[in-house]
Amino acid sequence: MRVGAVLSAVLVVAGCSGDDGGSSDDAQAVCGDGVRGGVEACDDGNNEDEDGCSATCEIEEEPPATLDATWVFETVDGGFNQGCPSNVDTMAFVIQPLDAMGDPVGQPSIDLFDCVDEEGSVTDLPPGELLVYLEARNGSTPIAQTFSEIVDVTDEDKIVDFTFYSDGGYFYLQWNLVGATTGMPLTCTSVPRLDGVGLIATLSGTAVGIDQEFDCDPQENTTDVLENGQYVLDIDAIDMNNQSIGTADAVTGTLAGLNQVVDIGLVTISITGQ
Repeated sequence: MRVGAVLSAVLVVAGCSGDDGGSSDDAQAVCGDGVRGGVEACDDGNNEDEDGCSATCEIEEEPPATLDATWVFETVDGGFNQGCPSNVDTMAFVIQPLDAMGDPVGQPSIDLFDCVDEEGSVTDLPPGELLVYLEARNGSTPIAQTFSEIVDVTDEDKIVDFTFYSDGGYFYLQWNLVGATTGMPLTCTSVPRLDGVGLIATLSGTAVGIDQEFDCDPQENTTDVLENGQYVLDIDAIDMNNQSIGTADAVTGTLAGLNQVVDIGLVTISITGQ
């Protein structure tokens, strides 16, 4: 239960009146015994407030939630708080409520803040899980956005910290597996010794590759942030010893924007011995 003001709503249960103006249920109902009776709207077996059922057995309604956002612009090499880029003046905080199944409820809210403020607050949100992300804009024109994340404000207000990389971005990739000999489709669980998918991103003009590893399922992922530039991406299926058991054709891709996400498409990894 959120710490804050608690609103109470009392559901009155009508009973048959006798000569004394009450009922035997009213007289016997004991708040806190775990049995709802009489005019009790709830009875959770205790006499405590702020747990959904008040000390007087009245239903407590959740107060609205507050969600704060902070943002910084950094460089990939660790340069902290570079300030707002010249082409960014507005930050749009996008908030989508979710139901218990994780599906969207209604339309997302969009709250606008000045970029130079480096923080913003949104109040009167429904308690529960929220899908949120931050968009950097030039006026009303989107320039870049963060990845979305789920924030739970059921029990308490939250702060979400967002980072934009002024000189970096990400590659998004999907993959499928086929037998190198048979050409038949394979699943991640059907390949013996398969431990994951490895990616080496080599920046053009350098000899050092940046190594990253992903779980094979769900057969898609996004790299860690990489410095802007042109890359050669080598993608392999790997075993527990980090040895290749299948390869894909090398892919080239270029990162050139603020927090840019570049989709390199679907790659096919041919599994040796299959």
